[in-house]
Amino acid sequence: VIPAVYVDGCSGQFRANTDRFGWKGWDGSVIEEDGLAVKAVQWRDGKIRILLTGGDLLAFDGFDPDHFDTLWLHFRTYYKVVIKRVKKGTLTGEAVDDAWGWLEEQADLVDAAPAGSAMKKAREL
Repeated sequence: VIPAVYVDGCSGQFRANTDRFGWKGWDGSVIEEDGLAVKAVQWRDGKIRILLTGGDLLAFDGFDPDHFDTLWLHFRTYYKVVIKRVKKGTLTGEAVDDAWGWLEEQADLVDAAPAGSAMKKAREL
C-alpha cells in the first residue's frame, strides 16, 4: 500500500498484489484492474501512466522517488511489464507527430468515459 497517491486531485492509496492493482480515494472512488491487462507503464517525476490492453490510460500522481524500484520489481515480476522512466526532453520531427496522435487518442478516451466516473477521472491527465 502506498498512501498519498492522487487521481484527478483526489488523494488515496495505491495498492497492488500478484493479480490486481488499483487505487482507493478518500472520497470513496475506486479503480481496480487486472495486472495482466497492463500493456505499458511510464514513470516521470513521481507520476505513473499505465496503458491497458483495451486502450485505457490510467494516471496516478504523488509517488516518492524511492517507490520506483519497488513498483518496477512488482510490475516486472507479476504483470510481466517493465516500467519505463521518461526523462524531460524536447520532441522533434516524427516524435512530435506520434505524440500528438497519441494525445488525440487519449483525449477521445476521456470524452468517451462516463461523466463523473472514477475511470474518467483516472484518464484525465
